[in-house]
Amino acid sequence: MEHTKIKKKRFEMPHVYIILMSMMLLVIIMSFIVPSGEYVRTVDPVTENTIVDPDSYHTVEKPTPTSPLGFGVAIYNGAMNAASIFFQIIMVCGTLEFLQTTGAFEAGVGKLVNTFSNHISLLPAVILLIFTILGNIGMQDGCLPLYPIAAGIMIRAGYDKVSAVGAGILGEAIGFSGGALNMFTVGISQEILGIPIFSGFSFRLMASTLFYIVTVSYLLWYCKRIRKDPTKSVIADEYINQLSTQKESESLPLTWQRSVALIGLLIAVILQGYGPLKLGWGIAEITSLYVILTFVIVIIFKINPNKACEIYMEGAKNILPAAFVLAFSNAILVLMNNAKIIDTAIHTLVQALEGKEEIGILIILFFAIMAFEFLVSSGTGKAMLIMPILKPIGQIINMSRQLIVVVYQYAEGATQYIWPTSGTLLAALGLCKVRYQDWVKFAWKPILLITLTNIVMVILAYKLQIGPF
Repeated sequence: MEHTKIKKKRFEMPHVYIILMSMMLLVIIMSFIVPSGEYVRTVDPVTENTIVDPDSYHTVEKPTPTSPLGFGVAIYNGAMNAASIFFQIIMVCGTLEFLQTTGAFEAGVGKLVNTFSNHISLLPAVILLIFTILGNIGMQDGCLPLYPIAAGIMIRAGYDKVSAVGAGILGEAIGFSGGALNMFTVGISQEILGIPIFSGFSFRLMASTLFYIVTVSYLLWYCKRIRKDPTKSVIADEYINQLSTQKESESLPLTWQRSVALIGLLIAVILQGYGPLKLGWGIAEITSLYVILTFVIVIIFKINPNKACEIYMEGAKNILPAAFVLAFSNAILVLMNNAKIIDTAIHTLVQALEGKEEIGILIILFFAIMAFEFLVSSGTGKAMLIMPILKPIGQIINMSRQLIVVVYQYAEGATQYIWPTSGTLLAALGLCKVRYQDWVKFAWKPILLITLTNIVMVILAYKLQIGPF
């Protein structure tokens, strides 16, 4: 008698759209269960920051439940809230498509790989370091155009796609978490708490260095492992196919036109870092750099205007899936605001901290902020919302304001690069054509290591009585 083997169906990670829409439905269900409430907010006439009165929480009448029409409206409003980032991505992707179509990327990457062929094993560490530095100065959405470039270099060097994009995203994660000169999280938090901006720099720099050492150790281990045995890759089939294709291809020549295009890209990257820091630039000015670069490429390659429009639209089309991700992730926050349950979540956190030991409070704060990151990925937004609440708590339990900033920064920095609600993460993955499911398979281990290191640094800051404020 033959026994028929029943093959168990493997668990398949739901599509990111399904995950986000499920979260929207969960928020709607929570809106019937969780009491609606809010804090009184005022605008500081000097700093123009919105300040939350920590003693003003009160319940309010529940808003009208979300209807099926309201569900769709939330997606629309979420898309509108992300419109500036979305259009920046579309325009930048249009420019990047020209660099792909003209062969500038391939020729430049091939030249770089050939030049450093004897030091390929160090390439992930170098790219990780570059993005760590950018993250430390607060560049986040501004790094989006750089991810495809870094990933292209890594893939051409023989690494799989997830480690290729991971060298950039993980670098950004530990840099943003370290935040040595991050105006958008550390700077704003310290300003709200009334302590000198970027005070405690030496401690944050030390922490950033430690985060880098931990992360680069894992990244180099993974890269060495898959180069030795491609079946160990989290995307083994795709990686093996990638390697077989690369073996059959040859690098394109680096002509003067391609060189000019790449130099133009380098200038744009430098200016997008210099402009916001020194010239007060925003998204509009940064995006215009890539518009100018597009015209330069069209002229030097003598591309037909109609053909140029087709190339530009092809680049924009590639990022459309990420546009819906941005809409869905922002729609979650729209629904929470409509239901007035965000302030209720914060008030619950405040009550949970009462009567706890200081170390216990630190750990509760850390994980609460990390969980809140799942709901609100904006570091600036959370700082504006949470810091005025945490300030009086710190005074009551004799916790320095500097320590409060440390807890906040290290709790929110790295985990936003794995939550499916992070628009920046999902946009980066979309730019590099990496599925969210594959990213989670690769990133959960290094993110866990970074998070554990963050906790150690929070406890160390407490033991050192970081201050003096």
